[in-house]
Parts: sequence; structure tokens; C-alpha cells
Amino acid sequence: EKQVELHKSLAAAGRPVLIINYGDLLKNSEFTRKRLEEFLPCVGPLNMDFVPQMGSDIWPGNDMKITVGVETYGKQSDLEECCNFQLGNPGRGELGKCLVDDNRPNEKADFLGGLEQFLDTEEQRRLMEATRYLDELSYV
Repeated sequence: EKQVELHKSLAAAGRPVLIINYGDLLKNSEFTRKRLEEFLPCVGPLNMDFVPQMGSDIWPGNDMKITVGVETYGKQSDLEECCNFQLGNPGRGELGKCLVDDNRPNEKADFLGGLEQFLDTEEQRRLMEATRYLDELSYV
């Protein structure tokens, strides 16, 4: 809900905002790269498989443990298995989605790694409402 309110506030103030779906970042990295480059034209070409190097991009104090780039990590990950996320096809306007049954909000679908078990029915509904709002904007 805080992210939704922040987005609405920034949009109302005329600030540019780009929302990136984590599933698309990992599995549709080319689509995400194009969106980022369009949104940030001065950044130049992005390498979605960039791996930061110790001593030039990151330092031991950063406590980073990155060993592969986003694109490679995405190819190695099964989003349905780990995150209960079903990939869409942005080229055809199909949104990716979290696999949660709206008709049975108390049924645990491992949404957010099982955190939903700590939410009551109303909190789960609010979570799904905010998720839908942000999901729709992640393809704009």
C-alpha cells in the first residue's frame, strides 16, 4: 500500500515513475532492458548480465554476494516453483501474475514466500489490491 501511495503521489506531482515487475526483470530481461533504456535515455546501453567486480564496483563492506548477472540468474530460476509467479508475454499484452486464488484468500498459495499466513483475510485482500495496481503499471 505504501508503494501504491508513493506512486500515486509522484504521478500526481508529475514525476516520472517506472515500475518493474520482478518476474519480468528475471525472465523478460530484454523487455525490461528496453523499458529502462527508454525511461533513462542518458544511461546508455544496459547490460542485463553485468556482474559487479570486487574493488571497482563493490567493496567487502557492501556485503554483496553477486556471482551472476540478472539475465543468467533469471535463466537459472523457476519463478513458479520459487515464487509462485506465472510469467506473462508482454509482447502480446499478457501480464505476469502471482498465483493466488482471489476467491479463497485464506488458501495459502505461498505468495510472498509464505508471509501471507501472517495476514488476516482483509490484509490479504489489501495486499492483492495493491499488487494488482502495481502489476498493471509494470507494463506501461
